[in-house]
Amino acid sequence: MLWLQGLNAPAAAWGVQLAHFSRTHRCIAPDARGVGKSDAPPGPYTTRQLADDALRVLEACEVERAHVVGLSLGGAAAQELALAQPDRVRSLALLASFARQAPRSRALMEAWRALYPAAAEAAPLRDAWLFSDAYWRKEAAVRAALRFASSQPFQSVQGFQGQIDAALAHDAIGRLPSLRVPTLVAHGALDQLAPPAGAEEMARLIPGAEPPPGSRGGARGEPGRATRGQRRLARALGAFAVSPFRFCSTESQRPRVVTRLPG
Repeated sequence: MLWLQGLNAPAAAWGVQLAHFSRTHRCIAPDARGVGKSDAPPGPYTTRQLADDALRVLEACEVERAHVVGLSLGGAAAQELALAQPDRVRSLALLASFARQAPRSRALMEAWRALYPAAAEAAPLRDAWLFSDAYWRKEAAVRAALRFASSQPFQSVQGFQGQIDAALAHDAIGRLPSLRVPTLVAHGALDQLAPPAGAEEMARLIPGAEPPPGSRGGARGEPGRATRGQRRLARALGAFAVSPFRFCSTESQRPRVVTRLPG
C-alpha cells in the first residue's frame, strides 16, 4: 500500500494507519515534495509532479503495482497517478480529497498562501486552521495534535506555498470518467477544508466508485490514536484492498516510511 499524505503533513501523520495495515500489507509512506524530510525545491508544484514523485518511490521500492491511499492533496496526486499509470494502481482510496477546488476552499488556500510567511513565525496561527469547533472542545485531542505537530520538521514557506499551488491548480473533473481503477471515496461530514459535496462529485464521476457510509467526524483525526471514524475507515479500506502484499519476516512486517524522495 502506498500512502500519500495531504497539505503540510509528513508521512508520520499516517502512524495509526501504518500500525494497523502493516500487519497484513507492505506499507510505503513517503514524505511528499516540500514537506518532512523531502526536499522543498522552488515552486509552483503540480499534482502531476507529485504523482511522478510517487511513481519514482514505487520504482525505488521495486513495487510494480500498489493499492494507493491518498488524503486531501495526496488524493489529488493519487488521481493523477491512476490516470497516467493505471497499470501501476491495484486500487485507489481517496480520503477527504477533491477533484478541483470549491470556491470557499480556493479562497481559504489563497489566504493561507499569503499568510503562511507570518504564520510560520507564530505557532498559534499555524495550529488553528483545520479543526472543527467540536474538535477544539476535546482538550486531549487538541493537545495530542499540537504535540504531534511540534515533533515534526517545520515545513518551509517555499514547500508550503508550492503544495498550495499544486492544490489550487488541480482539476481532474473532465478526466475522472475515464478512470478504470477500483476506487473507494471516503470523506468526513465536518471537514473544514474540502467540502463533502466534492467527494460526492468524485464518486459520481468515477465509474464504479464506492462511497462508504458517511462519518460525522472530519477525516483529519487525532495523531497517534484511532478515532471511531478512523476505525470504520480502516474496516472499509481493509475490505477494499483485497490483495495484500505479505512479508515473511518480523522485521519486514514493520511499515516502511520513505522520508526522502529518491533522487
